[in-house]
Amino acid sequence: DGGEVLYTFKGKSLVVSAPTRTYEMTVTLDPMAKPEKSIDLKIDKAPEDAMGKQALGIYKIEGEEKLVICFRISEGRPAKFEMQGFEQFVVELKRKKAEKAPN
Repeated sequence: DGGEVLYTFKGKSLVVSAPTRTYEMTVTLDPMAKPEKSIDLKIDKAPEDAMGKQALGIYKIEGEEKLVICFRISEGRPAKFEMQGFEQFVVELKRKKAEKAPN
């Protein structure tokens, strides 16, 4: 376990905060794409080895609390939700309830 990774969506932006790295991305969704809804992640700010790259993916929403994204940083968009070595990743995100600010 490499520690907690936090995905924060705000409008068309996504910030991924990991224990040792942070990424800021522009998100483009196409909920009408077939056979799976598509997501494009353009890396705007990141460590040098990731800067400017784009990940193409597919996504699905399960219930009101879970988002599943499968993406590739190499060429092509995944056809199905499955891990493939270090080329294709599946991430399952659960909505985290906002913490109330202390009075």
